Amino acid sequence: FLSDEASNKTNSIQSSTSAYSSSRVPSRFKRKIASALSKIDTTATDASDCRDQGCSCIFCGEISSAKQRREANPGNLALDAFCRILSGKINDDEAEEDADDETECNEEDILSDKDEEGESLDGPLESDDDGIENANLGNPMIFKNFMVRRSGAIPFLARAIVETLESCIAMSMQTESGSGSCCAGCIHYLKNRLLRLSSLIDSLCCMSGLNRKLFCRVANKGQLRYEPFLLPSLLRSVSHFSAPSLLKNDPIFSDIGLAALRTLTSLTHENPVASGQFYSLPIAKPLSVSTTSETPKGVEIILNLMYQLVEGRSEQCSSQHIYDSIIFCLNSLTNVLESPSFPHVCKLLLEMRLMSNEKQESVCALAWLSRWIVSQTESFRDAVMTGSPGKNDSMDSSGSRHLEHHEDEFLLTSGNGFILLSYLLVAHPMAKKPDDSTRIRIKSLILNELPENSNKLILVINTLKAFCNFYRYSIGDLSVAVIAPVLKLIAGLEKISNNH
Repeated sequence: FLSDEASNKTNSIQSSTSAYSSSRVPSRFKRKIASALSKIDTTATDASDCRDQGCSCIFCGEISSAKQRREANPGNLALDAFCRILSGKINDDEAEEDADDETECNEEDILSDKDEEGESLDGPLESDDDGIENANLGNPMIFKNFMVRRSGAIPFLARAIVETLESCIAMSMQTESGSGSCCAGCIHYLKNRLLRLSSLIDSLCCMSGLNRKLFCRVANKGQLRYEPFLLPSLLRSVSHFSAPSLLKNDPIFSDIGLAALRTLTSLTHENPVASGQFYSLPIAKPLSVSTTSETPKGVEIILNLMYQLVEGRSEQCSSQHIYDSIIFCLNSLTNVLESPSFPHVCKLLLEMRLMSNEKQESVCALAWLSRWIVSQTESFRDAVMTGSPGKNDSMDSSGSRHLEHHEDEFLLTSGNGFILLSYLLVAHPMAKKPDDSTRIRIKSLILNELPENSNKLILVINTLKAFCNFYRYSIGDLSVAVIAPVLKLIAGLEKISNNH
């Protein structure tokens, strides 16, 4: 019901309520439909207006011939209603109408995760990691995510965002190849639809491991092979839009790439299903990816994106968009390392080479990544290296200084980067360890890029402590979710440092 394809199978919806005057529609629903139509952005350029102005966009032509408005198609109205229900944005008069129509329901039935025959609706998706959901159904956000999964809406949402992403890629490639053109109205419509779907999926993934796994398991049933499509589509969109659009300072397509990257990061968090696909599923090579592999995997795509953003960055580029993209890349790679795919990713990082388009030469991916992360500490390295750890893992004021405002960004970048490198050195406690030769090579590559010191890991350890302090002072008690795993990493690094 969220797909734009639905609009091809229904009667056209006009911008007035006259289309809903049938006596078959209850009056309360007529009022709701009229209310929904009144919220449509009437200032947006309509397809028929584009055609009148001589627009050659083939998509506008199809919409105009069907006498539809972009924003008033059934799929868009359903998506808008779904977002409003989940966000709790409802008018007082609508709330009163809904209260009058409430029916009695059994609370045990609502909270149960069983179907009518008593079978589990989650099946093999259930795991011990998701006990937090069952224990906290009184939390409105957790209960909302639980009920959306039970409603069966997740496969529809997965397909809706994939269709939107693929439409964006099709429009972009058609324009670039010169075989056709698409107007700003169509692109704006798709971007706004994508941003709403991305935000919705991010919300449904929050504190719900079952939802994250289910999103990644949605696949086309009609194919001979089981091929999940959400993660590959996100990676394809990230590689197609992010680097070229950000470096060209294209605001629309860079927003599309950033939304795909944000959703990718949300899905891979504590999700072995996504991490396995991230490593194992080959992605059809887009035009913008420069790798030594014809079918690069997710890890290669994300590392190549980081390399292109860092090496190709100029003063004309949007610094905030590039900064956000790099943070999402680092977090996505870290998420993959916190999974059973850990040994495979370690091996891939050692073997992977990054291609420079200008110099026509390759560099070791892990060596370049370590070198760049260390470079982010340059402005405050002296303070971090001379600062002494105090109680509660803070920096003693006698040996440290306050960061300047412009240094906060570098601390967050290097902090997220050192978390990634620390997992390579320490390994996640639940992950299978790689072979000894791989571990030795990884450790050697990382340590070689750290500044000379009697204790090379002191820069990593103290930067992570400063990173934790920054979060403590910035968001208070909410920082526990970020700080707790980092403190475990610090303890592991200190153990390695003492044995070195």
